[in-house]
Amino acid sequence: MKDDEDRYWMIVPRRKNLSSRPGKLAVTDTIQVNREVFELIEDYKRLTLAYATESSYLISYKAYRKYVKLKSKE
Repeated sequence: MKDDEDRYWMIVPRRKNLSSRPGKLAVTDTIQVNREVFELIEDYKRLTLAYATESSYLISYKAYRKYVKLKSKE
């Protein structure tokens, strides 16, 4: 997303294991990125709409399988 000050942000949800030590930094799930990275990811998302599935991941398994040849066990 882009804010009013022309800064670009991405939400990257993560799970965090609870810390046993007080005072540790909190894990954020919103990070600032530059315009180039933001547009690159948005373009990728548009290009892979054909492979859209009920996945919460950026790289869908269908898109991965289409463009990456996996080594087969012989």
